[in-house]
Amino acid sequence: MRVLSIVQGFLVATATAATLTEPSEGITITDFKFQMTSSAHGSNINYVEFYLTGDDAKNIKCMSTVNKLNKTIPTGGLCSKSHYDFVLWPSYEGNRYLLEVFHKKAGSVLTGNTRPLTHCAAESSTDFLCLQGAPIVFSLRKPL
Repeated sequence: MRVLSIVQGFLVATATAATLTEPSEGITITDFKFQMTSSAHGSNINYVEFYLTGDDAKNIKCMSTVNKLNKTIPTGGLCSKSHYDFVLWPSYEGNRYLLEVFHKKAGSVLTGNTRPLTHCAAESSTDFLCLQGAPIVFSLRKPL
């Protein structure tokens, strides 16, 4: 009985240590913005742009290609000449888009997501520019 308790304690300690040592990376996003077109058929994200700081990047520019013709949801892009990339997932509840960032690092991929708080203003009757407020800080982790 005592041996079983010791083994269980060892397993719990090992699982806890493994959880604490999982790789993670702090990410800061600044100057996040995207431009979208709205119509009776829905909205389309035309481009996304922001600056990213992480373990292997300092204030690098991330952007999607300009997309005025194809309605691609989600919208993806690259971060300069780095191992970071991103996807902006659509929102079905107003302005609640999900930004997912990936970092290919040492044979694995770290990933994390956040919902950037933005304010959108009309540029024309159908085009809107959405800008970030405060910098966004979140973590990337190895996916389960």
